[in-house]
Amino acid sequence: MSAPLLIALGANLPSASGTPLETLDAVMAALPSYGVRVLKCSHWYKTPAMTPDAQPDFVNGVAQIESDLDAEALLDLLHQIEADFGRERRVRWGERAVDLDLIDFRGSVVIPKEVPDTAPGEEWTSRPLALPHPELVHRGFVLLPLAEICPQWRHPQTGQMVSELVADLPAAACEGIYQVQP
Repeated sequence: MSAPLLIALGANLPSASGTPLETLDAVMAALPSYGVRVLKCSHWYKTPAMTPDAQPDFVNGVAQIESDLDAEALLDLLHQIEADFGRERRVRWGERAVDLDLIDFRGSVVIPKEVPDTAPGEEWTSRPLALPHPELVHRGFVLLPLAEICPQWRHPQTGQMVSELVADLPAAACEGIYQVQP
C-alpha cells in the first residue's frame, strides 16, 4: 500500500447501526471489508450543526487510512460506504446518517475546485473531486481531530501546519466542540 490518506467522518442521524456514534464505530469496523486499512482514528467529537437550518448535533472524527485506490475511485468507494450505511443525498448540508469526506490524498495531491458551491438547502448534486478538501481550513470539527492524530500534517497548498490552521480559526468555528469518547 502507498502513503496514508485522510478522511473526515460525521453523522447526525441514527442509522440501522444505531446512534450517530454507533454508526461511525460501525463504519470504522467495516472499512477493512471494503479494502481500506485504518491506521489511526481520532476520538469522536460532538459538534453543533453549523447549518442554516436546525439540525441535531453531529459526531465527527478523522481517520488516517491506506488504500490502493486512486483519489477518484476512493471517493466513489466512500460514497458507496455512505449509501450502505443509509446516507441519502437530498440537499446540500442536510442531515445525514453518515458523511465520509476525502480531505487529503497522499499529502501532496492537489486537485483545484472547479465549480462553485451550491447554497445550503439546495438540491444535492455531485461535484468533481477537489483536494485537499476546499472547506477543510474553515472546519474546527475537522481540524481539531486532525490535529489529534496528525499533528505534523501540513496543508499541501499553503504549507501551514494543522496547529496553525486551528489557531487561525475564528472562535465560533470551535465553539461547542468536545470529545465524546476518551
